[in-house]
Amino acid sequence: IVDGMLAIDPAVSADNLRKFGASYPIVQCCEYKDGVDLPYVCVNDEQGAFAAVSHLIATGCRQIAMVNASGSFGFARLRRAGYLRALQAHGLTPDPAMVIEYRMGEDSGEMVAKRLLELSKRVDGVFFDYDVVAVGAQRALIEAGVRVPGDISIVGFDGSDMTLICTPTLTTVAQPAYQIGLRSAEMLFALLEGRTLEERQVTLDFELKVRQ
Repeated sequence: IVDGMLAIDPAVSADNLRKFGASYPIVQCCEYKDGVDLPYVCVNDEQGAFAAVSHLIATGCRQIAMVNASGSFGFARLRRAGYLRALQAHGLTPDPAMVIEYRMGEDSGEMVAKRLLELSKRVDGVFFDYDVVAVGAQRALIEAGVRVPGDISIVGFDGSDMTLICTPTLTTVAQPAYQIGLRSAEMLFALLEGRTLEERQVTLDFELKVRQ
């Protein structure tokens, strides 16, 4: 028996959140569903993606692809919107063919790298919406003879520790994971104690960590 839940899995459905939210206090962490009246803590995914792609452009990239999770995930939709906005804001024309979708938990970084190399346009920058896929793809690109960042520059999103142990180390949009967990737990305990939340929709700051 549980008293309340923190929902962090992006694959959980809105219907299940509504169903269990009718019986238990629930706070959504990182991923939240539109149209579901449950409190959440997140970062500004759209603005974080905008910052990531703007960084690639500032370093000289012009043919920028995006590797984007498929499905109905809110984070993927928002990060794609930020990618498109950054291109347009800097006078670059978005090309749908430059957006490569992957299936969460099924497609590997190696598979994504292969699809990047098969694009008809020469890619000089890639924005990945998930660090784990970015690290795997970077390794595969290097094994295929691609110089990173000499030929292709890469930016990820999440702030995973994996970005520090790969070579070269990966620039990433870091989410404040500890603060997200702390704030979410504080909100959940407040609900369990019968208190009214002062804020039900909390957006925390991200940090663009520029590395190699």
